[in-house]
Amino acid sequence: MTSPAHEITRSIPGPPGEVVAALAALSELAHSDDPDTPVELHGRCVVELALGIRPTSYTARVDFAPDRVLDHFPNTIAATERSRGLILPTPAGPIDLETATNEPTAPRFRVETLRWDPGSQRMHGDRAAIDDLDARRLGLVSALAASSTLSLEAARWIAEAGFQPAPGLASSLAAAAAPLEPNEQARARHLLKAVLLGRDCAAALAFLLASRFPLFIESKVDGDAPSRAAHVPAALRSRLAALLIEADARVLLRALHFGGELSDEVFLLLAWHPIDLHLASGVSSSSALRRFARKARSELVADAISIRRAQAACATKAGHPEEGKAILQRLDDLESALTRAREERARKAIQLALDGRAVMQHLGLEPGREVGRAIAHLSERVARDPSLNTAERLREALDAWASNGEGPE
Repeated sequence: MTSPAHEITRSIPGPPGEVVAALAALSELAHSDDPDTPVELHGRCVVELALGIRPTSYTARVDFAPDRVLDHFPNTIAATERSRGLILPTPAGPIDLETATNEPTAPRFRVETLRWDPGSQRMHGDRAAIDDLDARRLGLVSALAASSTLSLEAARWIAEAGFQPAPGLASSLAAAAAPLEPNEQARARHLLKAVLLGRDCAAALAFLLASRFPLFIESKVDGDAPSRAAHVPAALRSRLAALLIEADARVLLRALHFGGELSDEVFLLLAWHPIDLHLASGVSSSSALRRFARKARSELVADAISIRRAQAACATKAGHPEEGKAILQRLDDLESALTRAREERARKAIQLALDGRAVMQHLGLEPGREVGRAIAHLSERVARDPSLNTAERLREALDAWASNGEGPE
């Protein structure tokens, strides 16, 4: 039986051919210096390959200076924020190259120690890492150094790949939590976006709360936030707003430098998400609804309603079914009113074959309310039967309207 201290190998689906070819060319260059130095993939991309997930990028280590890479691969470009050395583009995705002038990225979780060798086309690593991969478990490599983004890194694995934290991981991260450094803000923003858009965002957000992610604590994100976020559409704006209800949104949004437009929309949603309470005086006639509709795009109205429905679900789950039921009833009334308002706007938008002047001439009216009533009557008739929208048939409809007592006095 293989000892946990010994490396074992496993066959997994490899990267696309273009990536394999680029790695082979890098290996050839490396072997000219040291035949015993392999160029291997490592880190997140290896785990994704093993799980059948197509990586968006690949990471490899080469033990020579960047100039040698640049000389042999002219299309290599300088590092970006997410890279640690050079980027070698391929048609199947970029390869992030850690070179001899860079400190190797120290793996934090055991699964990140797995490597893929293009020569044997096999994954290899120690038994503990393989066991973590099989169990989709996040276990730490060693004693934890303080890091303000490590809990976010773990949450991303949970949200995107369905991993579960090893026992004690959340408490270990909570004990080592440190304030976010300025040079970590962009990385933290990227990770939080990935968490919010992940298919298992509720579990990931719950883990961030349990691990006392500093910005969540400073922002006063509450325990219902993961469930609310999971109940709204999978869009950054709506999930970010659902996360920050009752929180100090400015702390998180400013610390992570979310864009101005997104922040403005989140604040608008936070102000209006209890839209049913804003309209408590009467849904069908409320000027508040019209004010909100003027300020917000239609999708923001839909987001506000979906966030409020998520609150109703949380209230029911927390043992307050009557509160949840009341919220849902008010939202149903609101959506009915919105439907009627849209239909009314659609009727008014119809271009009638008779304009206001022609209606006045035919009925002998002066400008005023009666002209508006006549046009509304015609618009409603045409909305039900578009074939009526000819000058002759509209005049007939006006005559019938006037003769049956509904028309002008």
